[in-house]
Order: sequence, then C-alpha cells, then structure tokens
Amino acid sequence: MADIGLNGLNLSTYFVENSIEEQLSRLMLSKTRAMVRVYMIEGFNFSNKDIGGQSDPYLILQCGKKVFNERENYQLDQADPVFYKMYEFDAEFPGAPPLKI
Repeated sequence: MADIGLNGLNLSTYFVENSIEEQLSRLMLSKTRAMVRVYMIEGFNFSNKDIGGQSDPYLILQCGKKVFNERENYQLDQADPVFYKMYEFDAEFPGAPPLKI
C-alpha cells in the first residue's frame, strides 16, 4: 500500500473489517418483509380416492396463520386438474413459516 501511496487511507483494515462473509451474514440475519406469490397452474396424475371413480381435487394452501381453502371449488372426477389461480402471503425472511399445499 505504501508503494502506491495509499497507506493513509487504511484500505487494508477496511477490507479486513468488512469482509464479504461478514456482510453476507449481516444481510441474511436482517429481517426482510416480502410478499410470497404462489401460482397454481395444474396438477398431474392424481390418484383415485373415490370408490369406483377419480378424485375430486381442490386446493388448500397455508403459510403461517393465513389459509386459502378452495374446497367449495372442487373439480369433479379430474385426475389432471387445471386451477389457474394465484395466492399471496405476507412473509418475513429469515424465519418465514413453511408453505403447505
């Protein structure tokens, strides 16, 4: 550093004190609010749950305390249902609850 005239700037101590690993860990531990969007397009090869027929699938999504229950919108006798739905959840990272579908 002295050879190029930057000794007075203390750049070496700056780089040591503010290492990339420390900055990343600080960013990963800080709380960040986000909106989680789930796009449900379609399902494939659902197993038969009805006696003598196919399933009547519907969606239930839960993230934390928020629940979307689409039971009244079931699809009669569909092994490959098509949903075309979007759901939004508020979350805080890190520490967001798991998304259950």
